[in-house]
Amino acid sequence: MALFVIGYPGLSSASSEYTYGYGYAYEYQYQNAHLIVIKHVVNDNGGSATASQFTMTINGVTATGGNSFPGAESPGTNKEVTPGSYNVTETGPAGYAATFSADCSGSIAAGQTKTCTVTNDDRSAHLIVIKHVINANGGKANASQFTMKINGVTASGGNSFPGAESPGTNKTVTPGSYNVTETGPSGYIATPSADCSGSIALGETKTCTIVNHDIAKRLTMGFWKNHQAQTTALLPQKLGNYVVGTFPQATAVFNKSNCSSTKPQDAIGCLAGQLLAAELNLANFASPCIQPTVNKANSFLKAGTVTVGGTTATGVNYIGPTGTYNLSTNQRIVAVKLAAALDIYNNNIGCPNP
Repeated sequence: MALFVIGYPGLSSASSEYTYGYGYAYEYQYQNAHLIVIKHVVNDNGGSATASQFTMTINGVTATGGNSFPGAESPGTNKEVTPGSYNVTETGPAGYAATFSADCSGSIAAGQTKTCTVTNDDRSAHLIVIKHVINANGGKANASQFTMKINGVTASGGNSFPGAESPGTNKTVTPGSYNVTETGPSGYIATPSADCSGSIALGETKTCTIVNHDIAKRLTMGFWKNHQAQTTALLPQKLGNYVVGTFPQATAVFNKSNCSSTKPQDAIGCLAGQLLAAELNLANFASPCIQPTVNKANSFLKAGTVTVGGTTATGVNYIGPTGTYNLSTNQRIVAVKLAAALDIYNNNIGCPNP
């Protein structure tokens, strides 16, 4: 508020004039500028923010009570400001698109009242779900035969829907924690991408891709030893802590796999070879039914304690096919049992998990 006192000789008294005995009249002129700031929040896509969670700031002029203040829905906050050029800005929750009315910036003069309305609309979250089917082993299924389901949040048009190849299905979802599951034809191994589970916020777009690969036939140590291109494509693999990164390394492991003997050195060599073949089969999208035995074998080959078929033993630290391994009776029994189970799997006979 600006207060001006102006003297006029001989003026008569009025609402803004005062006459004194000296023959002078005084007129008080109040020159106020008012900026009304309204914060309006629209939550139609799952948002929950309120006006007061936004901080409004008037820049360029001086406002009574401070230039920054909490937002307020209509009628808003009436601020007395000095005349001049100004603009209104804000900070607040993420995931909202802000729209500023015309009088949220410009120039304000003495005696003027202007109203700035800032509308914040929550931006929808989008989850894109792609179903990709690979039929490399005689499978016939297609993406639409799989039913996808988004769990944990609400999706526009329904949380369940047919799978679709890229670009997939774009779903508007409420923010929150979610995961994507599926049902569909048997005989396929599903591999979900990282964003098939997690949390999604207002304004975010995430893409979940689930690849379904038809299950491949299991192949023996002999196959992998004699097919360099196929083996190399699936390396590296780990046997305990030992990394098999090249085809010559894989060949060396297979060459030390004398499974006709149960002597300590041969028991470990056979286990390493069968484990490598099983890991290559799994990487080639063979049935994952053997995974528990693979886990035990890897633990055993990095000196972990495992129980197999009622026998418990702490394993050895496998350092590769050139290492020397001395086994106790229980260690030998466990190594032989694990190798036998992996051999049954690799030969497509069964899937034991002792």
